[in-house]
Amino acid sequence: MEKSKQMDLFNNRKPHKYDPLYIIQDGEKVHLSASQIFDSDKYDQFLGVTYAVLSKFINQYITKFNDIKLVIGNDGSKNDNKVYQSFSSVNQNVFNSLKNVLRHRMTDLYQDLNDYAKKLLTAKNFELYTPLTAVIHSKFYLMNNSKTGDNRIVVGSANLSDRAFNPKIKQFENIIIENNSSLFNDYKVYFDQELLPNTQPYFPKELTSLTKKKLVKKDKNGNKQQIEDASVLTPEEVKQAEKAKYVEMANELKHKLSLGLIVPKDLNELKMMRQKLQAMDKMDKKNEDTKNITLKLETEMINPRTKVPKIKDSRSLKVAYKKNVHVEVAKDVGKNVAQRSAKLFSFPSQRVKNHSGLFIEQDNHKLIPFGATASVEQIRHDLNGIQDLMDDYNRFAVDSDNRYCSRIMEIILYAFESPFLYEVRQKAKPQIEGQDIPQFLFIGGQGGSGKSSLLRILIKLLGINNGSDPQLYSEIIPEGVTRKKSLTIKQIEAWINTGNVAPIIVDEVPSVFFKRPNYGNDLIVDETNRCNDTGLPFPVFIGTTNSSDYTLPGRSRRRSYYLENDKVFDTKYRQQSGLAYSKVLDELDSNLFDDFVVRFSNLLYQEPDNFWKKYNNQNTTSNGLYDFLRGARLIFEHYYKICGLPLPKYFPKQRYNDEQESGRDKWKKLYESHPDWFITNPDNHKNMFFDINRLNVNSGIRYGVKPSEVYRNDLSPKVVVGNKNSMQIEIKKEPFFEWIGINPNRLKGWWHRIFK
Repeated sequence: MEKSKQMDLFNNRKPHKYDPLYIIQDGEKVHLSASQIFDSDKYDQFLGVTYAVLSKFINQYITKFNDIKLVIGNDGSKNDNKVYQSFSSVNQNVFNSLKNVLRHRMTDLYQDLNDYAKKLLTAKNFELYTPLTAVIHSKFYLMNNSKTGDNRIVVGSANLSDRAFNPKIKQFENIIIENNSSLFNDYKVYFDQELLPNTQPYFPKELTSLTKKKLVKKDKNGNKQQIEDASVLTPEEVKQAEKAKYVEMANELKHKLSLGLIVPKDLNELKMMRQKLQAMDKMDKKNEDTKNITLKLETEMINPRTKVPKIKDSRSLKVAYKKNVHVEVAKDVGKNVAQRSAKLFSFPSQRVKNHSGLFIEQDNHKLIPFGATASVEQIRHDLNGIQDLMDDYNRFAVDSDNRYCSRIMEIILYAFESPFLYEVRQKAKPQIEGQDIPQFLFIGGQGGSGKSSLLRILIKLLGINNGSDPQLYSEIIPEGVTRKKSLTIKQIEAWINTGNVAPIIVDEVPSVFFKRPNYGNDLIVDETNRCNDTGLPFPVFIGTTNSSDYTLPGRSRRRSYYLENDKVFDTKYRQQSGLAYSKVLDELDSNLFDDFVVRFSNLLYQEPDNFWKKYNNQNTTSNGLYDFLRGARLIFEHYYKICGLPLPKYFPKQRYNDEQESGRDKWKKLYESHPDWFITNPDNHKNMFFDINRLNVNSGIRYGVKPSEVYRNDLSPKVVVGNKNSMQIEIKKEPFFEWIGINPNRLKGWWHRIFK
């Protein structure tokens, strides 16, 4: 056969269309959707065993049955640690079960169930079970019609998740479906007599009792009424439920011991767990803490005073749990530290169309839904208020223009999107690295540029700080406290770990924050990495600082966003500008933000993941950076459209890169004041040397970041020959002068000869 004909043969071959969900029903290959497989119209009873489950799948398909029993297999995940492998199978399973409790998998599943599923739980129409001393890896589902007797068996590799039953997702699964099969009764007997006896209820009784209280209230006459409010757990209730689960697990061990299903040898191994702790591999700090607590709790189950191992009584177990496990809320570093007035929490599982999934905590510690659709008039009112603010900048700030005002608008967009930033980060993966979505925003400017006033505007627009002033950095920890500087960093870290997604707004971040590596640099890098790894909700940090103080090494610089707000207000217009600012502040309200969170949550709810993966134009000053504020820009553009207002010239179309401009200004001023410090390379006149240690002479700095490091961080790598870590940095002349915006030939003096 000729080569051309062979090519045609292959080119004409149609690509095979793969079906990742392979289904055989009653001996024939079929295509069925999840709703057709789990047909709640035909069957009213459901029994199932799954190794893993997603709440979304339960909410959408399983809760439509009238009577449900579901076993969730214990996570006997692989662990190559030799010490772990030496444990008995019972101990491995208890260890994993406890670890899952401490990692909040039980309470997370509860939080993600919708209210209807929770009502089924309280009515005992929906029962969840999980093994404690065994691993159940089976996956089968039994459906039955209690009136007609029709039944269905589904057996295969698929867990109860959208990934398994969605043919659009390339996860290969196979299942066999048998309708009205004689095997149905065999599987039901196996479920009832073999599996269920090796399980315990997934949720503790205390949690279902708590659910009843949350879903029911009394009217004026004392009669109970069902309510439809979303029932989410507070951090204290999470701890309460997990403590109850711990006690139930221990009592289950006691019961199995009395029946001879486990032997005293297994309990002796639990008793010795503390001694084996040192041999376990090191994990990251959070997982290490969880493991340590798990091992301590295992040990605490056993009474050390008895010769024959015995499980402690419930009262002792509760005391042990309270001693070892604390509420996972930021713990203040000392007394009288500043308190955050805004408490906003995110529960995406509660999100439906026009419901943000955000909840605000009231003074009585109750969580209520946050966000409300605003009218066009209300939206226009706040847009006009923002316009008045920009007009005041242009009237009263020296050299203010639309380019400058666009930074102000960018800060507003960042603050508005901040409660959702952790979700944007998750949706942008894996193409976008989490570090490219900064959770620290620094607003740099000189004194008199209105930075503090801008923070008050943000607080008024957000409406979640009870009208309080921004938190002063110097007042986070009271005066007179030993190690105040380091404790301030620890307190900010504690705030970030609360799960409270309201932005942390701080005024006057000092130079020591930036110039001591173990302060700002470590905080930014460590917290960004932690939040990125866990995927848990986090608040952003918005802080003002003097532009001359801002400097960060590359790692922390990449993880933060710097915007300049440095145009000073003209003192001769002080009275007029003050009155104008007060007028804007008085008239602004939070209706725009209330509406924004609803619209943004709709974007998260509706848009595919690739919507969130947009970069800036490569040919701009933003250098192709990832535009994490794309959603906020689109919503605001829509606001102007529906209000019949033109899009302002100051509206930012993409993110900025002011930190690069800040560094450029430093080097420009340095060159203008000391051009003789830049020495032409005698071997290559296109380059020049700069001895960066000259900047440290007479600086008086003994600790922290030296001036040389500040300038080294700010020097663009594009103008450097090789790397910039040496004492003598070799700089490319033409790119350097283009970068700082200077023509060296216009400079006069004896040193001008070096550029000829």
